[in-house]
Amino acid sequence: MFIANATGEYDFACRWSAALSVYYSAWNYCTSTRKFRTFIFRPEVRYWFSDGHRGFFVDGHLSMAAYNFARKGWRYRIQDVGGDHPALGGGIGAGWRMSLSRNGRWSAQAQIGVGCYALKYDRFENRPDGQLVDSRSRTWFGIDNVAVSLVYNF
Repeated sequence: MFIANATGEYDFACRWSAALSVYYSAWNYCTSTRKFRTFIFRPEVRYWFSDGHRGFFVDGHLSMAAYNFARKGWRYRIQDVGGDHPALGGGIGAGWRMSLSRNGRWSAQAQIGVGCYALKYDRFENRPDGQLVDSRSRTWFGIDNVAVSLVYNF
């Protein structure tokens, strides 16, 4: 989905680490009625089941996500209310990291997470300069992270 992201991770104990991820996308996909705009701030704490921060881990995370989504064929475009009521929530996840190099500097990582979020959003007609239809609030639960990453260790 062409989301730029960066994550920093700090190993603070033998089997514990803390990570901070920031995601950003400002894309309209060829038309104003198809977009995936988001800014996500996501801190997490990980517990590793083996030394060296390799292999299997579990995490607990919090997340804040500002958003503006539309797809061709959707009747509505949704956006956090006024652009200043991001989705707030958190959840748990699991992942696996394996070394790709002999010196351990390069690794590959796969991760999946589930979470629960409080949403407050506006619905607009999905057309250029679409009118506000209504505002809604709801609680959302589901998969909130699927990632395959290339990792470099300093």
